[in-house]
Amino acid sequence: MPNRSRSYILIRQLTASDLGWFAEPRRSGQVASKQRAININTVVVSQILSPTEIASAQVTVRAKCVYPHCDEDQVRPLSKIGKNWRLGGPKVSGVAFRALREGDFWISHIEVTAEHSYCCYWTVVMAAESPDHHNAILETYGPQLVNRMLCMPISTESDDVFQKLITEPGERQVNEKPSKGRAKQSTSIRERLQQPHILQEMMRTALSLSARAQQDFLVMLEKVAESLRDLLLSERLIRTVHIDHAALWSEVAEVPLAFVDGGMASIGTLGAEPIAVRVGSYVVIPGRSDRNRESFTIEKQLVDELFEATPGNGIFDDVFDDVGKLRETARITVEAAGALSALSHPFAPAYVFLHGALVNPVSPYALEGFPDFTTTGIQRLLPPAEHHRTGRDRNFVSVYLRQLELLKAAPVTICGVVERASTSSIVTRAVLDRIKHSDSSPGPSVIEELWSGIRDYRLTDAVLFHALLDEGEYLAPVTINRNDIRRAPDEWKQFISRYPNPVVTYIRMGDLAPPIRCEFFSEPPAGFDLALRIIVHSCRLMPHYAFPAGLDIVDKFAKVPNWMSRPINNVLAVQVLKKALQCGNSAVLAEAKKLISGTARDWMFRPKYDS
Repeated sequence: MPNRSRSYILIRQLTASDLGWFAEPRRSGQVASKQRAININTVVVSQILSPTEIASAQVTVRAKCVYPHCDEDQVRPLSKIGKNWRLGGPKVSGVAFRALREGDFWISHIEVTAEHSYCCYWTVVMAAESPDHHNAILETYGPQLVNRMLCMPISTESDDVFQKLITEPGERQVNEKPSKGRAKQSTSIRERLQQPHILQEMMRTALSLSARAQQDFLVMLEKVAESLRDLLLSERLIRTVHIDHAALWSEVAEVPLAFVDGGMASIGTLGAEPIAVRVGSYVVIPGRSDRNRESFTIEKQLVDELFEATPGNGIFDDVFDDVGKLRETARITVEAAGALSALSHPFAPAYVFLHGALVNPVSPYALEGFPDFTTTGIQRLLPPAEHHRTGRDRNFVSVYLRQLELLKAAPVTICGVVERASTSSIVTRAVLDRIKHSDSSPGPSVIEELWSGIRDYRLTDAVLFHALLDEGEYLAPVTINRNDIRRAPDEWKQFISRYPNPVVTYIRMGDLAPPIRCEFFSEPPAGFDLALRIIVHSCRLMPHYAFPAGLDIVDKFAKVPNWMSRPINNVLAVQVLKKALQCGNSAVLAEAKKLISGTARDWMFRPKYDS
């Protein structure tokens, strides 16, 4: 064989399908696939086998396990099945592999004799059994894996380094420096599907399906999640954050972090629809312990009528049939204005974390007759340089676009954090499109078949990424379009086409916690990893809730509690009723009572009978 060394080291990070080669993972229910072999990539085989052997599509390999307490020694076929090759043969027995999980490493030392016979000495490195060893391999060789595999000829320079990979864990050097941080223990997809949080989401989704589909839902979810995870791993679209509180907080010491959230009061009474919204910020500098460590600020506060009842008052310049849309657009723009205000905080935050989506869909509000903002509204929502807007530039679509452009242009990292499960599959669709057009794509038919199962069984992003992501893992961020120009009204297309497309990922905080969605305008200067590590470690400060501690703090600070809303409603109701009584008009009094009660079935409207 030309250009071939006599010995090779293979490193493979195991997929769920690869686990079928071992008896214990299959017996414990971790493996749903029928595959009973280890995948060997075609590119790797081409480095080891001769052209004649490749053409024959099969060779035999003597495979001997060198893992402690395992006497496995078999002659096994290495054969081509489909696009890839597989090392098959009898199942590998032994309780030593009970802790084997997806993501662990299979490492082999292949020797090639002059007669072209093959001898393979193999072992495994399990995160649950040897976390330091597993972390060392992941950190050293993880970036070099292509489609989960690495093949390297053994040379004089690298022989000592690779010898450590096939050394039994118990024989490691005593003076070897252990890796810092918390070792992650992988769980299988089936184990993740039995966790309480995802069961709740699965039930919510499955109940909307037909009776037949409900019966197959769990099987289909496991099948789709396993297939999608294999695709993501092969494309290296699943990444891992290193969980180490001491290292992270030391790295971001003296770096101001801002957390922004808004709260809305529940006020319902007479008049031109009052609204009360306030946006607060919590800025903290890790590593400090003096009075300048943290700061609380109400960035924006809006207490006004929704539309202009009298000149100089109100947020919008006219009424609209759907008052709910007015309230929603007011809330969205006030929260964006609060984020803009937080950028100029005296602490000069380097990271700003917002509670909620970074970019909201605007087509539902680009309606004919939707009112513009008043001068008062514009002054509260945009910086002074933008106060002279007129005409369509005062409409919600234009104003919100300008707010997002200002946020995107800011020299800080801005991230939206969403913990509530979405009913959409937009992120999954974007991921599949990315894989479909990659060089190593399995083909359009495979992608479309997978998407068909996701669509037919209404598998949402939240459910899928809960099932396929493990603790500390996150999806390589993908760009999504929340403001599709095809859905935009013609008169607003030129504005909506300019809306930024957020870069979105899902990340798992812990073993039982559901994933949260994180959105960016673009990749931060320090990379996605640092921003996501801040989020993960902030979440892990919360004992019972997988949500960044800073956002939880500012949520409590900015939220308008019911004990404040109720007295306001009561005072306003008394004032309205008092005015109606003073009027002396029975019709006005009847209308006032109807509006205050909120229902025509109240006791005040009981039938009257003449005596």
